[in-house]
Amino acid sequence: MFDHRHYIPILKAKGGELLALRDLSPQAKAMLTPLLEMQPPSWDFEDDKPSKTVKSQLDTAISKIGRAWTGNGPAFVDTRLLEESEVEGGDNPLCYVLHQLEPVGVECIPVVYLSSGAKHTECARRHVENVDRGCCLRLTLEDINADSLEEDIESLRESLGIEREHIDLILDLEAFSPSESARVLIAAKACLQSVPSLTAWRTLTLAGTSFPVNMSEFSASSANSIPRTELAVWDMLVRSPKTPRLPAFGDYAIQHPDLVELDPRIITMSASVRYATDADWLLLRGRSVRKHGFKQYEDLCKKLAGRSEFLGGDHCWGCDYIQKCGSGTESHGNAMTWRRVGTVHHVTLVADQISNYPAP
Repeated sequence: MFDHRHYIPILKAKGGELLALRDLSPQAKAMLTPLLEMQPPSWDFEDDKPSKTVKSQLDTAISKIGRAWTGNGPAFVDTRLLEESEVEGGDNPLCYVLHQLEPVGVECIPVVYLSSGAKHTECARRHVENVDRGCCLRLTLEDINADSLEEDIESLRESLGIEREHIDLILDLEAFSPSESARVLIAAKACLQSVPSLTAWRTLTLAGTSFPVNMSEFSASSANSIPRTELAVWDMLVRSPKTPRLPAFGDYAIQHPDLVELDPRIITMSASVRYATDADWLLLRGRSVRKHGFKQYEDLCKKLAGRSEFLGGDHCWGCDYIQKCGSGTESHGNAMTWRRVGTVHHVTLVADQISNYPAP
């Protein structure tokens, strides 16, 4: 399906990220396979209950995924965060999403875990049987370090009725500190050595991120630089002649894996622009948007557009928006706008980086 020169962006199936997926160029889309994490409804802190039903939440995401990815090849669909939920009427969330997306032309590959429940696994099994597109197994460090790894994989594989050559394997290191490259490299090597029958899987991807969980620790007076440690680790593995199988690259774009939902009555977001460079992220941070508004994005964009790392408005839709906002010819947008802008740029840059790595 793909080799190590392929990109797997792990994206929250939320407004900004899905609009970003839609806004990617055809060239960028051809270089990647997105992994879409379906999200539970946000919490209504005022009424102390979910803001909408599970069905309504999924329907909104499904509609946006259809507009973003129809006709663009496979997408990994992950409903782990909803596994304990049911869609109104009793349907399993994974079954519901697959049944809605396939008819509109989105080629779904269901994501399973060693911890997946019987209903989730059965839904994936039926999809494998009916559509014949295989599935994706996502392993965490906890899974890989377990003494029963091989037995657990074999048990799941038998439940799915599928051979390894039809399974896309993702080794997910999740989140780590930007300063931990040595430790993460050791962990990544150990993962590759621990997985049974490493060369038998249809594809192999190493994923993770060093993106911070929040922006509070960064200065609002200057551009902050954070190393993209996950890329550095992947680069070292791919260039090493001792790596038993070269993995494709996966990250979480400009988002920490854990989505922390805060009470907006107490906490307000600060203006920020997240911009990937070849080896780092530039984080330009402003002040509270509640107190100082979204107009401050104009100044942040002007500063970014004047830096040598800025790739120019022709690079992608996100860079074009940054350039126009900085010159005052585009609106200041809202929180969703800036997640969309940063994600389009990040995914475009990384897809190009990974696809241009040399052959082994």
